Amino acid sequence: MPALIALAGDHSQPFGQIHALWTLEGLGRINLAAIKAAMTSKDPYVLESAIRLAECLPSIDLIAAMSILERLAANPDLLVQRQLAGSLGRFPSADALVLLKKVLLNNIEAPFFREAAISGLEGRELIFREALGEGFRDEKFLGYLKHCMTPKTTASAFKAPRNKEHRESFHRGEKFYITNCMACHGSDGNGLEQLGPPLLKSIWVDGSPERLSAILLQGLMGPIEVNGKKYTPAAAMPGLKDAPQINDADLADVSTFIRHAWGNNQSVMKVEIVKATREKLKGRQTTFTPVELKKIFP
Repeated sequence: MPALIALAGDHSQPFGQIHALWTLEGLGRINLAAIKAAMTSKDPYVLESAIRLAECLPSIDLIAAMSILERLAANPDLLVQRQLAGSLGRFPSADALVLLKKVLLNNIEAPFFREAAISGLEGRELIFREALGEGFRDEKFLGYLKHCMTPKTTASAFKAPRNKEHRESFHRGEKFYITNCMACHGSDGNGLEQLGPPLLKSIWVDGSPERLSAILLQGLMGPIEVNGKKYTPAAAMPGLKDAPQINDADLADVSTFIRHAWGNNQSVMKVEIVKATREKLKGRQTTFTPVELKKIFP
């Protein structure tokens, strides 16, 4: 450890400094002393690695490193400036976002600079938008911020349906899911503790289309087993049968989405199935239990 920290600060060996820093990171031993030593270098590649690896420091050390980062913000090398743009958003202090604003404004037309800045802002986009102020008018970067702040699922990481009708229903269903379902079942369909069970590879989703329609229309309560694990949500899933703003086409679309998304890869849900299930349940008032569902819709 002492030898690696010493090498991280040896300005006569910039290549060795970079190796020392990443070796410390690989050992899980990156530390403020090594980062501070490397940040006194004049080599932009050493500085790039030091800034990047500063993200791995504990929060208290990140705050201690801010004064050095403020000094590096005056370094004109674009490599250093771009790494500051990519890293500062990951630092927890408000001062880091103030510095990020300065770095961004000074270099915003440089290649890939907007992209570097947005990449480090996950979860802090709204705070940074407020920090930029009303006078900020760069439409491209504002577009990035708007896109990041728009709720979305992770379904785009998987293949969308190839068939045009299936694909259009899938995309309509994704919008419905974001508004009505994502708060309980998550953006990735893996469910949320005490709120909603997983939809990924669930027999309740990719099994009987009629049974899925019944769940959406009438609701579901009680412990439910998914992929061999029991889930007990704090409250019953409400049925949507009597929601005036939601029709059978909406329920068919969201069914299509969850049956295909995240690698489920099941067929389109036909609106006729939802209509027929609604007719079958028109006299029912109570929420389903899993046991009832399996009996009525095997």
